[in-house]
Amino acid sequence: MDPKGKKLGRIVHGAPATTNLAFGGDDWKTLYFTSRNHLGSVNVKIPGIPVPTPKK
Repeated sequence: MDPKGKKLGRIVHGAPATTNLAFGGDDWKTLYFTSRNHLGSVNVKIPGIPVPTPKK
């Protein structure tokens, strides 16, 4: 979703249910996901926000 809440796309992974999501990688453009019996990842074009957010 973009900052205004517009859906940008859908990732279909074939597992029974998505249980968790997290961004990672050196550039925060890897989306990791888990299901009941699967761990997967997909590269995305837009980076996630690092957590914790670096202090300015």
